Amino acid sequence: MTSVLPHKPDILRTLMQASMDSILMTGDNGHIVALSDSAERLFGYAQADVMLRPLTEIITLPSTNGDPQSLAHYMETDDGPALNRRIEVTGIHRSGTRFPAEMTIIPTEVDEQPVFLTFIRDISERKGFERVIRRTSVRFQKLITSLQGGVLVEDETRHIVLVNHAFCDMFNIPVPARSLYASHSNTTMESSKSLFANPAGFIQRVDEILKSEQTVTEETLLLADGRVFSRDYVPVFHDEDHIGHLWHYRDITESYQSQRRWRRMYRFEAVNKEINSLFLQLADVDDALNRTLAITGQLMDVSRVYAFRFRENERILDNTHEWCAPGVTSEMEHLQGLPFDSMLPSFFPLIAEQDYIAPRHITDLPEDLHGVLEAQGIQTVLWMPFFLNERIEGFIGYDEVRAPREWLPEEITMARIIAENYARALERVQADRLLIEARDEAIHTAQLRAQFVANMSHEIRTPMTGIMGMQELLLETDLNDLQTEFASEALKSSKRLLTIINDILDFSKLEAGQVILESTPIDLRAIATEVRMTLMPQLKAKPVDILLDVAPDVPYRVHGDATRIRQVLMNLAGNAVKFTHNGNVTLAMRVAHTTERNVHIRFAVNDTGIGITEDNLTRIFDSFVQADGSTTRKYGGSGLGLSISKQLVELMGGTLAATSEHGTGSTFTFTLRLPIARADSTMDHDPARFSDISVLLIDRNRTARYVLAQQLEGWGATVTQVSSLEYIPAGTTYDIILHRYPDPTTSSATLEQIGRHVACIVSDRTQPPPDVVALRQPVDQSTLYNLLIQATQTHTNTTEATAPPPQNPIGHILVADDYPINIHLVRRALAQMHVHIDFVENGQQAIEAIQNTHYDLILMDIHMPIMDGVAATQHIRAADAPFCDVPILALTASVMRDEQDRYMAAGMNDVISKPFSVSGLRKVVQHWLEQPPTTD
Repeated sequence: MTSVLPHKPDILRTLMQASMDSILMTGDNGHIVALSDSAERLFGYAQADVMLRPLTEIITLPSTNGDPQSLAHYMETDDGPALNRRIEVTGIHRSGTRFPAEMTIIPTEVDEQPVFLTFIRDISERKGFERVIRRTSVRFQKLITSLQGGVLVEDETRHIVLVNHAFCDMFNIPVPARSLYASHSNTTMESSKSLFANPAGFIQRVDEILKSEQTVTEETLLLADGRVFSRDYVPVFHDEDHIGHLWHYRDITESYQSQRRWRRMYRFEAVNKEINSLFLQLADVDDALNRTLAITGQLMDVSRVYAFRFRENERILDNTHEWCAPGVTSEMEHLQGLPFDSMLPSFFPLIAEQDYIAPRHITDLPEDLHGVLEAQGIQTVLWMPFFLNERIEGFIGYDEVRAPREWLPEEITMARIIAENYARALERVQADRLLIEARDEAIHTAQLRAQFVANMSHEIRTPMTGIMGMQELLLETDLNDLQTEFASEALKSSKRLLTIINDILDFSKLEAGQVILESTPIDLRAIATEVRMTLMPQLKAKPVDILLDVAPDVPYRVHGDATRIRQVLMNLAGNAVKFTHNGNVTLAMRVAHTTERNVHIRFAVNDTGIGITEDNLTRIFDSFVQADGSTTRKYGGSGLGLSISKQLVELMGGTLAATSEHGTGSTFTFTLRLPIARADSTMDHDPARFSDISVLLIDRNRTARYVLAQQLEGWGATVTQVSSLEYIPAGTTYDIILHRYPDPTTSSATLEQIGRHVACIVSDRTQPPPDVVALRQPVDQSTLYNLLIQATQTHTNTTEATAPPPQNPIGHILVADDYPINIHLVRRALAQMHVHIDFVENGQQAIEAIQNTHYDLILMDIHMPIMDGVAATQHIRAADAPFCDVPILALTASVMRDEQDRYMAAGMNDVISKPFSVSGLRKVVQHWLEQPPTTD
């Protein structure tokens, strides 16, 4: 660098060359006296080119009031000269290109001459950045001001930096947005808070947001005029310093209302489902409607919900149900017995024309309706009619007392749903009432029929008692063969007549629902055996046999109603025997299915009889119906047996079915689910039942004898064990003989002489002899038990036929009966028992008799004049006297369970059903006379 200065201190030279800025030195007159190398590069001039030339040739200085050639006045400020004042100037490159620059002037002296060091810095790049920033700022401001939402930008002191017109419009600020710049936001907020539904809450929430300095998005604000705003808040930070706030408000009224409407529709749909469920599930229709009115009243936000209904067969309406919102007074008490036709004549024509009534305000209604509603302070109503049997039955109503309102479609739909549900519920109630009335009428009719049948049964059974009893007594006398045949046939006919009577009574009890099933441990094999033994006498005149086919896996004991199962099997097997002339009747039992607790037993009765045609097969279970009319004439019968069996099977949970081929035979089947009796119930027999049975066991195997003897003795039988027949004393007889087969020491002829029932015990590999009862080892308990049953029947018959009559009187009996033949029958039947018998005609006479005479037993008829048997028994039992405990047996033609239970409840000890057999009467009387006297 070449200098014109006479003396240049090294410090200035060093400064000018080392500085990053371009340096020019001028004299006091503003002419250039030196340039640094960087200045030469900046301006494109060599120092010699501009030496002593004015500074203004390469720098355009800002215009001032001072001398433009002097630089001193550029340093002046309001506070005096400033050495570090920066002045923006324009540099002029030698090429003519101008560029922005920043100039700093420092005065100094060189050789005691004043000079100025001028530091020049090219600020083109900075100016470019500033332009970009300025443009960005302008764009940002325009973006902010053009946003649809309201935007407010504050500094850290909450002075407004930026706000757009949308903000002013949203908050009803009546000044231009720019006029708010630099003002404090509190002023704006205070003036606008009244716009909000909760002004205090709005201010409090703003303070909370500012204090938390946390971003807030989509916060919902409700305004008093119904508008809804969404608010976003963003705290503004720079280098972790909080420098301001950005608030953004959007008007979301339309979307908010849309979402609210959607939620409301969803809620309406849920409530509609709830209403349907209430009317379907609640048995009480009034309760369902009350709950429905409360639910919908709250949902629709109305003042009052109610129902009006016409009185039956009257044109008068009553307010029957009501729900009121809190603070709303009930009107239900005052809205009773309203003659709507005369009181509100336009109501029904209007509701018939429009289907419903839903004005925005009651002034839209006819004058008569408007006047009544206005007097109650009602602003608007929604009335929805409901119809019953195509006739208007009443209406559902909604009242609003606060303000008029537009009834929305979903609200009208809901009112219609309630009206429809209520109407259908009323129809169901009406139908239920008619069904109940019809049911009661049917039950009453069935009861009357059952009572009639029971009365007829009683009236028939009473003379039947005399007929059958006298026939039995007749057969006990000395008769020739012809007389015996006549008496026997008459007794058989009487028994057949009694069977028909019993069928009719059973049918009547089933029709009246008076059959109650029992559940006790039963032996199905024993029941089948009993059915077979009962029907065997009917087969003497034809080549037919009754076979039992019981599967080995049929449980030994099950729980069920033995009487009803026996009755069904007896009916089916009895029919099979009746209609079978050759072949077999087979009674079979199979296990269809087994669970842990239950067994499903399939019963089948198969025969080789005349069969049933396909046309008749579908109606054989109908009441009083047989396959064809000729069977009734040829075979007899009431036609009730299969009908009764079908109903009994269904009552026990099964279904009776039939298959048949005409001329070949028929099969009747049914399956019952029966609980399996546990092991502890297999020994439930009364040991006394077999106490008269004597059993002889012949077996060389001592262990085998011991096992069988334990089982038989456990049932009460008397058992004699021998290893050979030679140990039996001469003349000894037994009811049952069980012997090992084969055994050369025994012969069938000898065994049959000393035993009424002979059975052999064989192993699985041994073929038993023909026509001999064989028990295979291990001996099945059911088979053994059935053998005892058969022996018991034979023993009883033999005992009754051979037992000599007692020689000494065994008791004093009082008989109360008003039917002379019954009195005569009892006298004759009990004559051989050598008892003293007194007779009275009614219950009052029976009471008087026992007060004067000691009796051991009373036979009490039920239906007697003056005082019946039940009343007489109750009087005797209630008496505080020694005779009050005398055994009383009911003599009755009633076989209805509930009636017999009533007799026992009155204090009777037993029931003898008419007609009774002579032997049966004797047995019962003998039993009670042998009972020890009651002691205190």
